[in-house]
Amino acid sequence: MSPRMPPRTLAKTLAYVACIAPSEYGLFWNTDGTMPWKELYWVLQDDPRLRFVREATIRELELIGADLPFTLQSGLLQAKNPDDLPRPVAVTPPPTLYYWARRKQLRAIRQDGLVPDGARSHVALFSDRDAGYRRAQYRDPQPVLVTIAAGRADPAGIQFLGAGLEMYLCSRIPMDYLVIPATPEEDPGAMRERGKRERKPSKQAAGAPASGSFWVGPEQLRPFRDDEDASVPAQSQRKRDQGPGWKRQSRKERHKREIDRD
Repeated sequence: MSPRMPPRTLAKTLAYVACIAPSEYGLFWNTDGTMPWKELYWVLQDDPRLRFVREATIRELELIGADLPFTLQSGLLQAKNPDDLPRPVAVTPPPTLYYWARRKQLRAIRQDGLVPDGARSHVALFSDRDAGYRRAQYRDPQPVLVTIAAGRADPAGIQFLGAGLEMYLCSRIPMDYLVIPATPEEDPGAMRERGKRERKPSKQAAGAPASGSFWVGPEQLRPFRDDEDASVPAQSQRKRDQGPGWKRQSRKERHKREIDRD
Protein backbone atom coordinates (compact mmCIF):
# COMPACT_ATOMS: atom_id res chain seq x y z
CA MET A 1 0.00 0.00 0.00
CA SER A 2 1.27 3.46 -0.85
CA PRO A 3 2.67 5.34 2.14
CA ARG A 4 1.43 8.58 0.56
CA MET A 5 -2.23 7.70 1.19
CA PRO A 6 -3.39 6.41 4.59
CA PRO A 7 -5.67 3.35 4.48
CA ARG A 8 -8.67 5.29 5.77
CA THR A 9 -8.28 7.98 3.12
CA LEU A 10 -7.87 5.37 0.42
CA ALA A 11 -11.00 3.52 1.55
CA LYS A 12 -13.05 6.73 1.42
CA THR A 13 -11.69 7.57 -2.03
CA LEU A 14 -12.59 4.14 -3.40
CA ALA A 15 -16.05 4.36 -1.85
CA TYR A 16 -16.67 7.70 -3.55
CA VAL A 17 -15.48 6.57 -6.96
CA ALA A 18 -17.24 3.20 -6.96
CA CYS A 19 -20.42 3.78 -4.93
CA ILE A 20 -21.22 7.44 -4.33
CA ALA A 21 -20.57 8.98 -7.76
CA PRO A 22 -19.74 6.14 -10.16
CA SER A 23 -21.31 7.86 -13.17
CA GLU A 24 -18.75 10.67 -12.90
CA TYR A 25 -16.15 8.06 -13.85
CA GLY A 26 -18.22 6.14 -16.40
CA LEU A 27 -19.01 3.34 -13.93
CA PHE A 28 -22.29 1.68 -13.04
CA TRP A 29 -23.46 -1.29 -11.02
CA ASN A 30 -25.37 -4.29 -12.34
CA THR A 31 -28.90 -4.88 -11.14
CA ASP A 32 -27.58 -7.59 -8.78
CA GLY A 33 -25.15 -5.18 -7.11
CA THR A 34 -21.98 -6.35 -8.85
CA MET A 35 -19.36 -4.62 -10.96
CA PRO A 36 -16.29 -6.04 -12.75
CA TRP A 37 -13.18 -5.14 -10.78
CA LYS A 38 -11.23 -4.39 -13.95
CA GLU A 39 -13.52 -1.46 -14.79
CA LEU A 40 -12.80 0.21 -11.46
CA TYR A 41 -9.12 -0.61 -11.93
CA TRP A 42 -9.07 1.18 -15.31
CA VAL A 43 -10.57 4.29 -13.72
CA LEU A 44 -7.92 4.23 -11.01
CA GLN A 45 -5.19 4.10 -13.66
CA ASP A 46 -6.29 7.51 -14.89
CA ASP A 47 -5.34 9.05 -11.53
CA PRO A 48 -1.59 9.00 -10.80
CA ARG A 49 -2.31 8.97 -7.06
CA LEU A 50 -4.31 5.73 -7.33
CA ARG A 51 -2.34 3.70 -9.88
CA PHE A 52 -0.79 1.63 -7.14
CA VAL A 53 -4.15 0.06 -6.23
CA ARG A 54 -4.38 -3.64 -7.07
CA GLU A 55 -6.58 -6.53 -5.96
CA ALA A 56 -4.07 -7.18 -3.19
CA THR A 57 -4.58 -3.59 -2.01
CA ILE A 58 -8.33 -4.17 -1.67
CA ARG A 59 -7.74 -7.38 0.27
CA GLU A 60 -5.27 -5.62 2.53
CA LEU A 61 -7.86 -2.94 3.31
CA GLU A 62 -10.36 -5.67 4.14
CA LEU A 63 -7.89 -7.41 6.45
CA ILE A 64 -7.16 -4.27 8.46
CA GLY A 65 -10.89 -3.55 8.81
CA ALA A 66 -11.14 -0.50 6.55
CA ASP A 67 -14.69 0.66 5.88
CA LEU A 68 -15.19 -0.41 2.27
CA PRO A 69 -18.76 -0.52 0.89
CA PHE A 70 -17.96 -3.55 -1.27
CA THR A 71 -16.08 -6.83 -1.27
CA LEU A 72 -13.94 -8.34 -4.00
CA GLN A 73 -14.33 -11.96 -5.06
CA SER A 74 -13.41 -13.73 -8.31
CA GLY A 75 -12.84 -10.49 -10.18
CA LEU A 76 -16.18 -8.98 -9.18
CA LEU A 77 -16.99 -6.20 -6.75
CA GLN A 78 -20.07 -6.98 -4.66
CA ALA A 79 -21.81 -4.07 -2.96
CA LYS A 80 -22.51 -4.72 0.71
CA ASN A 81 -25.70 -2.65 0.58
CA PRO A 82 -27.05 -2.61 -2.99
CA ASP A 83 -29.99 -0.44 -1.91
CA ASP A 84 -27.56 2.38 -1.13
CA LEU A 85 -26.21 2.50 -4.68
CA PRO A 86 -27.38 5.20 -7.14
CA ARG A 87 -30.42 3.93 -9.02
CA PRO A 88 -30.75 4.66 -12.75
CA VAL A 89 -34.21 5.86 -13.80
CA ALA A 90 -36.05 5.69 -17.12
CA VAL A 91 -35.49 8.85 -19.16
CA THR A 92 -35.94 10.23 -22.65
CA PRO A 93 -32.48 10.13 -24.20
CA PRO A 94 -30.92 12.76 -26.45
CA PRO A 95 -31.24 12.15 -30.20
CA THR A 96 -27.76 10.63 -30.47
CA LEU A 97 -25.67 8.53 -28.10
CA TYR A 98 -22.23 6.95 -28.52
CA TYR A 99 -20.44 3.75 -27.64
CA TRP A 100 -16.79 2.76 -28.13
CA ALA A 101 -16.59 -0.84 -29.34
CA ARG A 102 -13.70 -3.25 -29.68
CA ARG A 103 -12.87 -4.14 -33.26
CA LYS A 104 -13.33 -7.83 -32.50
CA GLN A 105 -16.79 -7.00 -31.21
CA LEU A 106 -18.09 -5.44 -34.42
CA ARG A 107 -19.11 -8.65 -36.17
CA ALA A 108 -21.25 -9.71 -33.21
CA ILE A 109 -22.81 -6.24 -33.03
CA ARG A 110 -23.74 -6.39 -36.70
CA GLN A 111 -25.44 -9.73 -36.14
CA ASP A 112 -27.09 -9.29 -32.74
CA GLY A 113 -27.10 -5.56 -32.12
CA LEU A 114 -25.49 -3.91 -29.13
CA VAL A 115 -25.88 -6.14 -26.08
CA PRO A 116 -24.09 -6.38 -22.71
CA ASP A 117 -21.19 -8.78 -22.34
CA GLY A 118 -21.37 -11.70 -19.96
CA ALA A 119 -20.45 -9.73 -16.83
CA ARG A 120 -22.84 -6.85 -17.45
CA SER A 121 -26.61 -6.28 -17.24
CA HIS A 122 -26.61 -3.13 -19.39
CA VAL A 123 -24.53 -1.31 -21.98
CA ALA A 124 -23.17 2.11 -21.03
CA LEU A 125 -23.79 4.84 -23.62
CA PHE A 126 -22.69 8.47 -23.57
CA SER A 127 -24.04 11.74 -24.94
CA ASP A 128 -20.43 12.98 -25.31
CA ARG A 129 -18.67 11.10 -28.09
CA ASP A 130 -15.31 11.39 -26.35
CA ALA A 131 -16.55 10.00 -23.05
CA GLY A 132 -15.40 6.45 -22.39
CA TYR A 133 -12.73 6.53 -25.09
CA ARG A 134 -9.83 6.43 -22.65
CA ARG A 135 -11.10 3.32 -20.86
CA ALA A 136 -12.13 1.68 -24.14
CA GLN A 137 -8.46 1.78 -25.09
CA TYR A 138 -7.65 -0.61 -22.25
CA ARG A 139 -9.57 -3.26 -24.19
CA ASP A 140 -8.59 -2.18 -27.69
CA PRO A 141 -5.95 0.43 -28.55
CA GLN A 142 -8.07 1.46 -31.56
CA PRO A 143 -11.74 1.26 -30.52
CA VAL A 144 -14.46 2.03 -33.04
CA LEU A 145 -17.10 4.67 -32.39
CA VAL A 146 -20.65 3.31 -32.71
CA THR A 147 -23.41 5.91 -33.07
CA ILE A 148 -26.83 5.15 -31.61
CA ALA A 149 -29.96 6.80 -33.02
CA ALA A 150 -31.53 7.02 -29.59
CA GLY A 151 -34.12 9.56 -30.80
CA ARG A 152 -35.63 6.87 -33.05
CA ALA A 153 -35.07 3.94 -30.70
CA ASP A 154 -36.89 5.47 -27.72
CA PRO A 155 -40.29 5.83 -29.45
CA ALA A 156 -39.89 2.26 -30.73
CA GLY A 157 -40.05 0.98 -27.14
CA ILE A 158 -36.36 0.64 -26.31
CA GLN A 159 -35.85 1.82 -22.74
CA PHE A 160 -33.00 4.08 -21.75
CA LEU A 161 -31.94 4.64 -18.15
CA GLY A 162 -30.26 7.81 -17.00
CA ALA A 163 -27.17 7.02 -14.92
CA GLY A 164 -25.67 10.51 -14.68
CA LEU A 165 -25.34 13.73 -16.60
CA GLU A 166 -23.84 12.13 -19.72
CA MET A 167 -24.26 8.37 -19.22
CA TYR A 168 -27.23 6.20 -20.19
CA LEU A 169 -27.85 2.48 -19.81
CA CYS A 170 -29.68 0.17 -22.16
CA SER A 171 -30.19 -3.59 -22.12
CA ARG A 172 -30.19 -4.02 -25.91
CA ILE A 173 -30.16 -1.91 -29.07
CA PRO A 174 -30.97 -3.56 -32.42
CA MET A 175 -28.76 -2.97 -35.41
CA ASP A 176 -31.53 -0.83 -37.01
CA TYR A 177 -30.55 2.02 -34.67
CA LEU A 178 -26.78 1.68 -34.93
CA VAL A 179 -24.30 3.29 -37.28
CA ILE A 180 -20.97 1.48 -37.45
CA PRO A 181 -18.20 2.79 -39.71
CA ALA A 182 -16.48 0.26 -41.92
CA THR A 183 -13.05 -0.72 -40.69
CA PRO A 184 -10.10 -1.90 -42.83
CA GLU A 185 -10.68 -5.40 -41.46
CA GLU A 186 -14.32 -5.37 -42.64
CA ASP A 187 -14.33 -3.10 -45.70
CA PRO A 188 -14.48 -5.42 -48.76
CA GLY A 189 -12.89 -2.75 -50.97
CA ALA A 190 -10.00 -2.36 -48.58
CA MET A 191 -9.64 -6.12 -48.33
CA ARG A 192 -9.53 -6.46 -52.13
CA GLU A 193 -7.00 -3.66 -52.42
CA ARG A 194 -4.82 -5.24 -49.76
CA GLY A 195 -5.08 -8.57 -51.57
CA LYS A 196 -3.94 -6.94 -54.80
CA ARG A 197 -0.94 -5.46 -53.08
CA GLU A 198 -0.05 -8.83 -51.61
CA ARG A 199 -0.42 -10.56 -55.01
CA LYS A 200 1.34 -7.80 -56.98
CA PRO A 201 4.43 -9.26 -58.69
CA SER A 202 7.74 -7.95 -57.60
CA LYS A 203 9.52 -5.44 -59.81
CA GLN A 204 12.49 -7.79 -59.75
CA ALA A 205 12.67 -9.73 -63.01
CA ALA A 206 11.66 -13.34 -63.00
CA GLY A 207 14.62 -15.58 -62.39
CA ALA A 208 16.73 -12.71 -61.06
CA PRO A 209 18.73 -13.33 -57.92
CA ALA A 210 17.30 -12.28 -54.58
CA SER A 211 18.11 -8.87 -53.19
CA GLY A 212 21.60 -8.74 -51.70
CA SER A 213 22.99 -11.59 -53.85
CA PHE A 214 24.18 -12.17 -57.45
CA TRP A 215 24.95 -14.97 -59.85
CA VAL A 216 28.51 -15.52 -61.12
CA GLY A 217 28.76 -15.97 -64.89
CA PRO A 218 31.48 -15.84 -67.55
CA GLU A 219 31.04 -12.09 -67.92
CA GLN A 220 31.78 -11.64 -64.21
CA LEU A 221 34.86 -13.88 -64.35
CA ARG A 222 36.41 -12.24 -67.44
CA PRO A 223 37.79 -9.17 -65.62
CA PHE A 224 39.51 -11.45 -63.14
CA ARG A 225 41.14 -13.42 -65.97
CA ASP A 226 42.20 -10.19 -67.65
CA ASP A 227 43.69 -8.97 -64.40
CA GLU A 228 45.54 -12.22 -63.96
CA ASP A 229 46.90 -12.06 -67.51
CA ALA A 230 47.94 -8.45 -67.03
CA SER A 231 49.85 -9.38 -63.90
CA VAL A 232 52.19 -11.72 -65.90
CA PRO A 233 55.36 -9.94 -67.07
CA ALA A 234 55.25 -9.04 -70.74
CA GLN A 235 58.49 -10.95 -71.48
CA SER A 236 57.14 -14.17 -69.97
CA GLN A 237 53.94 -13.73 -71.93
CA ARG A 238 55.89 -13.39 -75.17
CA LYS A 239 57.91 -16.51 -74.35
CA ARG A 240 54.75 -18.50 -73.90
CA ASP A 241 53.43 -17.20 -77.20
CA GLN A 242 56.57 -18.51 -79.01
CA GLY A 243 55.67 -22.11 -78.35
CA PRO A 244 57.59 -25.03 -76.77
CA GLY A 245 60.86 -24.29 -78.71
CA TRP A 246 61.43 -20.89 -77.18
CA LYS A 247 64.22 -22.17 -74.90
CA ARG A 248 66.21 -23.60 -77.81
CA GLN A 249 65.82 -20.39 -79.78
CA SER A 250 66.86 -18.38 -76.73
CA ARG A 251 70.09 -20.38 -76.36
CA LYS A 252 70.94 -19.82 -80.04
CA GLU A 253 70.48 -16.07 -79.68
CA ARG A 254 72.64 -15.99 -76.57
CA HIS A 255 75.40 -18.06 -78.26
CA LYS A 256 75.35 -15.74 -81.27
CA ARG A 257 75.79 -12.65 -79.06
CA GLU A 258 78.77 -14.33 -77.28
CA ILE A 259 80.52 -15.03 -80.68
CA ASP A 260 79.96 -11.44 -81.78
CA ARG A 261 81.58 -10.13 -78.61
CA ASP A 262 84.65 -12.35 -79.17
